[in-house]
Amino acid sequence: MPAGFLKRNNINHETYLLLRKAILENQIAPGSKLVVQALAEQYQVSATPIKEALAALHHEGLVEAIPRRGYFIPELDAEDVREIYQLRAVVEGLAARLAALKHHKPTLKKLQKIMEHMSESEQLQDIALYSQTDIDLHQAIWEGSGHKRLIKTAETLRGQIQKVIAASSILPNRLTDGTHEHQRIVDAILHGHGEEAEQAMREHLEGAGELMYAHLSRK
Repeated sequence: MPAGFLKRNNINHETYLLLRKAILENQIAPGSKLVVQALAEQYQVSATPIKEALAALHHEGLVEAIPRRGYFIPELDAEDVREIYQLRAVVEGLAARLAALKHHKPTLKKLQKIMEHMSESEQLQDIALYSQTDIDLHQAIWEGSGHKRLIKTAETLRGQIQKVIAASSILPNRLTDGTHEHQRIVDAILHGHGEEAEQAMREHLEGAGELMYAHLSRK
C-alpha cells in the first residue's frame, strides 16, 4: 500500500480501494475535480477517509493536487505516456536482469502462475483480467529483483503504470502481442539469463510506449 495509515482503518482502506478502482476504470473522467464532500456522500463515509484516500492516490500519481484548487484526475497526453514508458524501460529492465540473476524459486513459481492467468485472459480477450495480470507480473519482477530502492521507485509509479496498462490493452492485437512479449521476459528469467531478460523487458516497454504514443498523438 502507498500509505501505511490506510492499513489501520478498514473504512479508510475500503474507501481507498473503491476510489482507486473508479479512477483506473475511468468511471471518473480525466480532468475531473474530486470534491471531498461529494465523494463522502457517494461512498457514505465521513470526509476523513476520503481525504486520506486522496492523499494516498496523490502519492501514487493517480490524483493531482493543485494548491488552492483541490484534487483532480490528471490527463495523460502522448508525451506523458512516452516519458512513463521510457522510465519504466530503464527501471524494469534492470529489475528483470536482477530477478534473473537472483533466480529466487518463489519468484519463479509466481511468474509461471501469473503467465497462466495472462494466457487465459488473452484467450478470453478479457481486458480487465489482462490488465491485472500485467501489473501483477511486473510487480513480481520488481520484487524478485531484491533491490529495495528499485522496488520503491517502481511502487511510486505503480498507479500511473496501471493507468497506462489499462489504456494500452485496448490497442489492436495488444493482448496477444503483449502475452508473447511477457512470455519471452519470463522465459529469460526462468533460465537465469540476465542480459536477455533486460533486453526483452526494454524492448517490450519501449515498443508498447511507442504504440501508445502514436495512438494518443492521433487523437
